[in-house]
Order: sequence, then C-alpha cells, then structure tokens
Amino acid sequence: MRYDLHTHTFYSACSGQRPETLLKAAIRRGMDGIAVTDHDTMEGSAIIERLVKRHNRKEGTGFGLVKGCEFSTDAGDIIGYFIADAAPLRGVRDPFEVIDRIRAMGGLVALPHPFTVVRKGFGLPLELVAERIHALEGLNGRMMESFPNGMARRAAARHSLAVVGGSDGHFPVEVGRAWTLFPGTGPDDLYGAIRKRQTGIGGTTLFGWIGAPASPFYQLGKRMGIWKAP
Repeated sequence: MRYDLHTHTFYSACSGQRPETLLKAAIRRGMDGIAVTDHDTMEGSAIIERLVKRHNRKEGTGFGLVKGCEFSTDAGDIIGYFIADAAPLRGVRDPFEVIDRIRAMGGLVALPHPFTVVRKGFGLPLELVAERIHALEGLNGRMMESFPNGMARRAAARHSLAVVGGSDGHFPVEVGRAWTLFPGTGPDDLYGAIRKRQTGIGGTTLFGWIGAPASPFYQLGKRMGIWKAP
C-alpha cells in the first residue's frame, strides 16, 4: 500500500487547499490513503473523514485515512498518527509531554523533517526521545536541502525506528509526490507496520520547490485579509 503520511488543508495557516481538493489530488496520484496532519488542529481531518466515507461508498473502494496532527512544540514539530482529538494537547509546548500524551491516546509518534535547516527541525538530541517515538520522516517532499532526508533515514536505522514518507503537501501540486509503503490493505496494517518497522518510502522532492516558497506568502496574505480560505 502507498500512503502519503504528511498533508495539510487550509486549516493550517500556511496551506491553501480545501479538504476535498486534497482528497481528489491524492486519489488522482494513485495513493491508497493519506494522513491529514494539519498544524495543531484536526478540523480538516474530520472533514476528510466524512469525504472518504462518502467516496468509498460511492466508488466501492477502500481508500484509507489516518487521522493525525502536526503539533508545535518548543523543540520543533511532532506528528501524532492514529489519534482522535487534538484538544488534549492544546497549548502544550513541552515535547516530552506531547509525546507522552499521543502515546496515552494510543497514537504513534513521528518526527517530521527532523534535520532540516531551512525550516525548523527538531531541536533536541534524538537520543533523548528515540525510545519514546516510533518513526522518523525519512522522506519529506518539501525538503529543499539535499541532505536532511538521508540523515533522517540513517538516524532511523541507528535508533531502530521506522521510516515514513509524505509530501508535506500544502497545495494540490505537492500531494502524493512522496509516500510511505507498507504491506497490507489499510490503516490497521499501517499501524502494525510502523510499530514493527516494516515500512518503506518513495517519491520525489521536486514539487516541494513549488509549494514551499509559496506557503509564507500565502500565510501572510491570509493574515492581511488578501486571501481567504478557498
């Protein structure tokens, strides 16, 4: 199976795509499923959950959805997969507490773009959290530098962590350009594959060169009232 495990809707301030646009782009690019990982909110994920159910009923398919969230902490971003609600972490900035609360909800913890230098990477030594997390993002489709994805893959191997991949798509052109591979038929199998380190990654960073520079301008436009959520 092939899932894009890092996507955003316009509920993230730096994203410009509607939930339905995200879903259509993922299906068009051949994804079997996605994880919606908006910044500090799960509003977009809840909408896409309804859209996925409608799509699967209509088409007789089994497109998969992993509900998640990319939480902002004092050490950098942390993704929680397989969680139902972001409210228990609202306002929590301590990275260790965020990790522990995700795990307490039965979720899986991944560090996205941990070694980036253009954006904010993870600011703590990996050794401090390696035994408390499940995966590192070994392929981030928005990585404009050439080396951080490779560093993440090597660190995952060194610390016996799973690797996951995702487009980090904030705009439709990016969605489905990077992904996680795993054996099975749906989200439950993905959950087990991450825990057992049976995942792979694939895709490209090429389209991140389109989306990544656009996000700051789009975010500024939102703040100034020039652009509104579509």
